[in-house]
Amino acid sequence: MVAVNRTHVSKYRAMWVFVMFDLPVETATERKRSAKFRHDLLIEGFVMLQYSVYARYCDTQDKLRAVKKYIRSRIPPDGQVRILGVTDTQFGN
Repeated sequence: MVAVNRTHVSKYRAMWVFVMFDLPVETATERKRSAKFRHDLLIEGFVMLQYSVYARYCDTQDKLRAVKKYIRSRIPPDGQVRILGVTDTQFGN
C-alpha cells in the first residue's frame, strides 16, 4: 500500500480517487493511447492496484478537483473510464 502523511487531515474530507478503465488496444494507435493514459496516471501520482485500476490519495477537496480535471483532460477518445472518490474513512473500512 502507499505510505501517506496524514497529519492534520480530516479523514472525512480527505479522499482516495480511483480510476478504472477499459480502453481498446486492438490497433497500434489504440495501444499507444492506452499506454500514454497509464503513464499520465503514474506521472500524476497514481499507483496501480490492478492492471486497469489506479488510486491516489488527495488530502484536500481542491486537490481532488484538480486531479479529476487532469484525468478528464487525458482520457482517450474511445473506451470507458470511471472516476470514483471515497473518503479515507470509507477506504479504511
